[in-house]
This record gives sequence, C-alpha cells and structure tokens, in this order.
Amino acid sequence: MLIRVVKEAVLAGACRTSAEPVPRIVRANLGAVRAYVGPGMDDDQIVRALMAWTYLFGSISFELFGHRVGAVADNSAFFRYEMNRKATYVGLP
Repeated sequence: MLIRVVKEAVLAGACRTSAEPVPRIVRANLGAVRAYVGPGMDDDQIVRALMAWTYLFGSISFELFGHRVGAVADNSAFFRYEMNRKATYVGLP
C-alpha cells in the first residue's frame, strides 16, 4: 500500500525527488522491488519508500509491544509527528 501511495504521488508530480545518488550495489539489489513497482519510480524513490516501510513497521511494533511506555507520554501525537516526518523524507507533500 505504501509503494502504491508513493507511486501515485510520483506519477501525479507531487513527490519530490532527492539529488542523492543511489549507490550501484544498492541499485543492483532492487530488481524484485523494481519489477513489482513497474515503471514510474526511480531508484531513489523506491529506496526511500522501502526505508519508510521499515520505519513504519518498526514504529507500529514499538507501539504494539509497549516499547515506548515511559518514554513517550502521548503516543498518538508522537506517531502522527513521526509519520509526517517520514512522509516528508519519502517526498510526499
């Protein structure tokens, strides 16, 4: 679902791109994801979406298993903030 959201933003011209080049070794390992995504996303956008997915998965796991108890007082506010930051990282408006 996250890949679909990012790809739709890219195709609509709403996803900012990064000037940071993706190392050759990383590009070489994106074959399966690139085939799944299809045309429309460049390697940097794919990498940033994968990183955001990993971050999202970890954030949800921390929330579900109480790893933020005692560290964050308002989990909902913190989660909204971190997801907005991650969306900005991916290039979403």
